[in-house]
Amino acid sequence: MIFEPSDHPYSKTYHLMTSLILGEILLFHLEDTIMDGDRVNLKKMDPLGRLNNNFYTHLSEIFEL
Repeated sequence: MIFEPSDHPYSKTYHLMTSLILGEILLFHLEDTIMDGDRVNLKKMDPLGRLNNNFYTHLSEIFEL
């Protein structure tokens, strides 16, 4: 284990199964295939959404408000 969650109120009762890594993104790369001009096409990107714990979901519909 890289860190010890001693300040967390549940640290004595729960066994952590995941890690939290905080950082600053300095650079990222997007594939040309998901770009429409200078904008990202979200349907081509096929993004994921995080629910909780280790649960994720695929976005079935993208809409604008």
